[in-house]
Amino acid sequence: MNREERAKQFMPFGALKGYPEALKRREKKPLPRRELSEESLEELNRKFLRLTPGDRVEILYYFHGEYRTFSGTFSGVDAAGGKMCVGGEKIAFDNIYDLRVLSD
Repeated sequence: MNREERAKQFMPFGALKGYPEALKRREKKPLPRRELSEESLEELNRKFLRLTPGDRVEILYYFHGEYRTFSGTFSGVDAAGGKMCVGGEKIAFDNIYDLRVLSD
């Protein structure tokens, strides 16, 4: 056995080739939470006050270091938990960045 073949025996074994590289590509860097200006916050509150159960809405909200968009039917408010109920999900008011009522 030559030296090269013998050296291969002692190299680290990677059962899944390319797996560490794939993990690095999928790794997400958390985005900082953007603060709403007073004007944006007032506008968001006005939009929220006009909502009625059954309205279709699209919400941009902050969740675990990223912004997500979610669409669904507004069903009400969980006042005790400070959350908005949309399509079976509950989204904290503090995490909502934008709200849009969808026309049918």
